Amino acid sequence: MLSAREPDLTERPYRLAVGRTLPASPEAVFHAWTSGFPLWFTRPEDALWQPAVDSVFYFSVDKNGSTKPHYGRFLRIEPSRLVELTWMNVATKGNETVLRVELTPRDGGTQLLLVHSGFPDQESCTHHERAWPRVLDHLASKI
Repeated sequence: MLSAREPDLTERPYRLAVGRTLPASPEAVFHAWTSGFPLWFTRPEDALWQPAVDSVFYFSVDKNGSTKPHYGRFLRIEPSRLVELTWMNVATKGNETVLRVELTPRDGGTQLLLVHSGFPDQESCTHHERAWPRVLDHLASKI
């Protein structure tokens, strides 16, 4: 298993966890979080996305008439089991947070556990606590 250097989160203890059972195999959900990500999360033309350890990524989403850029790099990739990457956007206030997506086979589908760590404050964490369930609902509708 390859892994990249993780950011130091010791002074940013805010984190969240969101779980969801999805009606697709771990392989299909893994593909959605790696190669397929620009197809369901953003538009392919708005993404620089090469899922490989230590590879950087960029994508943007349009929200309320403005463009929201997102940046990061891949930390760990374990096929059909785990995607871990850093995540920076305006809501993380420029801090490199860590997003971990764990996949476990469950009842003909996949249990997805998303853990997002390293927020600089409760406001940033709360913003993402509201956003991630909507993102996972959107993913569930696409796979």
